[in-house]
Amino acid sequence: MSINLEKAIQRENNNFDLIRLIAALAVIFGHSFNLFPTNGYQEPISILLKNDYSGSLAVYVFFFLSGIFITSSFNKSKSPVKFVIARAFRIWPALIVCILLTVFVIGPIFTNRSLVDYFTAHQTWRYLIKNILIFHFEAPLTGVFGNGVNGSLWTLHTEVLCYFIIFVIGVLGLLKRKIYVIIVLIIFYLIRHNQYFVSCFDQSANVMQLMFFLFGTLSYTFRKYFIIDYKIGLAIIGIFLISYVLNFSGTKWLSYVALIYSMLLLATAGFFKRLKPPGDFSYGIYIYGFLIQQIIVYLFPKLTSYPSMLITIPLACIVGSISWYLIEYPAIKKAKSFRLNMMLGNSK
Repeated sequence: MSINLEKAIQRENNNFDLIRLIAALAVIFGHSFNLFPTNGYQEPISILLKNDYSGSLAVYVFFFLSGIFITSSFNKSKSPVKFVIARAFRIWPALIVCILLTVFVIGPIFTNRSLVDYFTAHQTWRYLIKNILIFHFEAPLTGVFGNGVNGSLWTLHTEVLCYFIIFVIGVLGLLKRKIYVIIVLIIFYLIRHNQYFVSCFDQSANVMQLMFFLFGTLSYTFRKYFIIDYKIGLAIIGIFLISYVLNFSGTKWLSYVALIYSMLLLATAGFFKRLKPPGDFSYGIYIYGFLIQQIIVYLFPKLTSYPSMLITIPLACIVGSISWYLIEYPAIKKAKSFRLNMMLGNSK
């Protein structure tokens, strides 16, 4: 079966919700080898790819898909203001609840400081404010789990910057012409190692996430010509395997191409499309997964990587589902209602 990206991103033709769900679980899988004793086992993807692991690859998938759908969202929005409303209502409500629970419930329970010291410490309020505003990622919370409480939140700063980039180039009209999109991508690629540019994203790893996001934007721009076909996929995977065996210098980049293309093939496969989850639980699982792992490793310090996932993954799925049904989905509906009221108000 062959399909172009324009048709593939229509909801009835894909199962990207499940892809995102798998990616969120892959992040938990990858983090389990950093947070828990490994019992001698190494994270399997890192053995194959050296500089990457399942968590980093999952994040790249998130950003590539985000590049596609955020660009599509801007193009379909009736105004830039409605685009901002949609993005804000999607990312902040669940994040705010997660941070409030972390600071006012998890923190007081697990801190090694007195409650007076905890709530009067500058770092407690720094964690609360900076992570809600997403200006920069703030890891430590006063006396809680050592140096980091919720490591998954570090990518949200980049995600919001990506939204801002799409907003700016969209308002400037640069998304309307393919050549402009190509030029923007080339400019960002050329300055990706500039120290001032990297400082805006905190670190070079975040810039890498931007590159995947912009590749998603480029893919959406050429969606009519981006063909998803299993024959092409087999060829890409074959080229990657040959490059991997022969240890060519470009193997790393070929692995990314093979990953993204394989993901698109899977998302549009007939059997896979029938496995749609009842909601988009990935965001909730992602923002709570690391926090849940920190709690479990604190309670069961001798628990090792693989057995830990028998506890952390089900818990993350439960909490992610609660977040979707109680916070995220109502917020999305509220945003749609708000934008509709704006549209009706402007039409009067």
